[in-house]
Amino acid sequence: MVASPLAGGYGALVRRARSDRGVSGYALARDLGLHPNQLARTEEGARAPAGPDEVMAVARALSLDRAELDRLLAAAGHWPSALLELGPDDPTLRALGALLTAPRVPPAVRERLRSAVEALAEGFLAFADAGAERWHAQDHE
Repeated sequence: MVASPLAGGYGALVRRARSDRGVSGYALARDLGLHPNQLARTEEGARAPAGPDEVMAVARALSLDRAELDRLLAAAGHWPSALLELGPDDPTLRALGALLTAPRVPPAVRERLRSAVEALAEGFLAFADAGAERWHAQDHE
């Protein structure tokens, strides 16, 4: 878990996203399978979401984009959606996590690794966003 859902403003974010889209509390509660009082308590900060699945259901019901979903997840104390999708058994995440937390790896080396991984990820995303059909074709050869 990342932070306390009540301290992080999860309910305020839900209320703002709902009202920005012109969705009534009753309609959103119905879409989520919640009693309207539960949603009201959530928006007031008196009730935390039942888990990441509830947060993702809110995002779907309100047609939030991935960045908005990730803000909701963080405010509710959960990992970003990409990490939730990959799950705890992803070998790459486990290896990277082990390296980033290994006491024998100096902090400066960990920081260089973080920077390198972030740059590499940004480069691959930019490449994918540019419509690299060759990249996709190579994956299917």
